[in-house]
Amino acid sequence: FAPLWGKLREGDVRLTYFSNNIKNVIDTNENKDLMQYDRKITQGIELQSRLDFGRFFMSLGGTYRLKQQTCDANLAFAYDIFYNSAPTCIEGGIGATRFYQSIQPKYSINLDLGVRLFGEKLELGMRATYHSKVSTKQQDQLAEQGLARILEATGRPYHWRAALVFDMYGKYQIGKNFGLNFGITNLTNRYYLDPMSNVPTPGPGRTITFGIKGKF
Repeated sequence: FAPLWGKLREGDVRLTYFSNNIKNVIDTNENKDLMQYDRKITQGIELQSRLDFGRFFMSLGGTYRLKQQTCDANLAFAYDIFYNSAPTCIEGGIGATRFYQSIQPKYSINLDLGVRLFGEKLELGMRATYHSKVSTKQQDQLAEQGLARILEATGRPYHWRAALVFDMYGKYQIGKNFGLNFGITNLTNRYYLDPMSNVPTPGPGRTITFGIKGKF
């Protein structure tokens, strides 16, 4: 919508719905054995937007995850062969599986802010990324129903705590052929588990980088 506002260099909004259904998906169980399940369902909504006025610019994005389920009718029946009360689909994964341990946050938000100075030779920017804690609502309900054994070897998912991380960067253009850049990730040196990793790996601490770019 940039043509609708003369002061706006770039401006757009994109809202996306995604739905993935992987059949015969393979994962590992609590004994690290390979298991094949009926299907894995992932659904959610993604937002992407940006405003660029030349001197100032910003972007806002986010992901809201509607479903992260692993389904297997035979395994659900095996957990409760008498009453058949075990759900066919489990949020994340069934039992102590990699899918369950690496379930992603319910929602994630990222905000970018930046400014261009000295005839746009210098660009400074900052990003804030927030990941919510993982919802364990279904696990709590199963425990109340006496079906905690489905997840008894699992415990809480690894990525259950919320995390807010700040990054910043700068770029300076020297003539047409050379440029300097620096960046600081995890500005506050936050200790947190990386929500996008499928193993319990802490995100990197405060990291400072410098670089020189040249064209020949």
